[in-house]
Amino acid sequence: MSKSPYIVTLDIGTSSVRAMLYDSAGEPVPGFSEVEQHRVIATPDGGNELEADGILERSVRCLERLCRREDFPAGEVAGVAGCTFWHSLVVVDGDSGEPLTPVYLWGDTRSREAIPLLRAKLDQDSFHARTGCFFHTSYLPAKIAWLFENNPEYKRSSVKLMSMAEYLFFKLFGQRVASYSMASGSGLMDQGRLAWDREVLEALSVDVDQLSLLVDKDEPITGLLPDYAARLPELANVPWFPPVGDGAADNIGSGCNSPRDVALMIGTSGATRVVATDPLPDAPDGIWFYRVDGKRYVVGGSLSNGGNVLQWLAQLVGKTSLEEYIPRLQELAPDSHGLTVLPFLAGERCPGWNPYATGAVIGLRMHTSDVQIMRAACEAVAYRFALIHELMKEFLPADYRVISTGGGLHRYPFWNQIIADVLNRPVALSDTREASSRGAALLALESLGFLNDVSVVRPKVKEVYEPGADNYRVYQAGLERHRRFYDLVKSFV
Repeated sequence: MSKSPYIVTLDIGTSSVRAMLYDSAGEPVPGFSEVEQHRVIATPDGGNELEADGILERSVRCLERLCRREDFPAGEVAGVAGCTFWHSLVVVDGDSGEPLTPVYLWGDTRSREAIPLLRAKLDQDSFHARTGCFFHTSYLPAKIAWLFENNPEYKRSSVKLMSMAEYLFFKLFGQRVASYSMASGSGLMDQGRLAWDREVLEALSVDVDQLSLLVDKDEPITGLLPDYAARLPELANVPWFPPVGDGAADNIGSGCNSPRDVALMIGTSGATRVVATDPLPDAPDGIWFYRVDGKRYVVGGSLSNGGNVLQWLAQLVGKTSLEEYIPRLQELAPDSHGLTVLPFLAGERCPGWNPYATGAVIGLRMHTSDVQIMRAACEAVAYRFALIHELMKEFLPADYRVISTGGGLHRYPFWNQIIADVLNRPVALSDTREASSRGAALLALESLGFLNDVSVVRPKVKEVYEPGADNYRVYQAGLERHRRFYDLVKSFV
């Protein structure tokens, strides 16, 4: 049975906003979940945007509906916890409090021309060692340099630079705060010092006053502003914990909170991550490290392309759903289509970080079917994970486990088998459907003292996909072909 006190969570993702209720054991309370979808605006020049006030309003509406549900335990809520997508930027007028720009997402590649400027001013190796990030369009240094070049008026001190998480708290509470977790994914934070990076800010001509106050995940804010207190009276005077990065929350929520359990997630995008404690890693080139909080970090790699690739292919052939394709996709033999795919429809992140990368397919013939292209795309995403795992091995014990999470791997279970065969390692499908939301709840329970340490939470597994030796050998040849195609295409962009 559900136990008091309760945690309300708000999970702001790339495709939706979800509010949920968790009990003191970190388990979701059945029937208490509200969601609203939103659609990313993609432009031909590489834009990838959401509208800040639209996300804010959807978030408040989801919370309102959750609190108005029959049997909502008003008076028994111990806190509100949240997580949001990493690497976002919205420029805000500090005087009026209104956004001057949309929310630029990790998939926005319009700042690629700023990369050479950053390399001329900063040493990438030392930048990576301090910030855990790279000179790439997904991170804020490139976005800020691009915006300042095209909008010099944004340089004035009254203009504030925020993530979506910071904007949410700014509007709800009138305070500008950023958790260590959210700031660590920006490329603006010295993760060893837990402070904004002076060298990066100087190179960008950013004043530290344009950025938010850095806080740990256990430093909540209480007291909603009057307009929002009137809409959310049940949550007006409880602690609201600063949102953490959704990737960090996903690891915690799926129970992947030690080096032995590696989370591998496919949603709109994809990522594979492992959690460890200080000291900070000396991560090899190609993979990043961010913060869960002041004492824990996540190390791993991200793909800008995951479920969005299949969704794009479905729309291309006039389908609104991929459900009818699932039996046909899992019937195809490994690498039996004669295709090699670079799945970079939204650009490339790990491990090559090429800001000019685009999608490509080679091997098309008159008999090639839409199902074969989709299968080849799924295998290509698995190959990208294999390249990241090669770089992560120094952080992992020999007996590490892969725990798969995310909507893409729950909706398309055959994808788990492909990844198991490509990695030549069992893949255990997590039985936690909303891992990011649960992770935020668990971190709040830890901060409140209801949970001694989130490391006691272990993965809950729904099904284990065992690798096949013959399939692994087939995929090794496919992976090598994929590498060669990548190297060839890279020389043309």
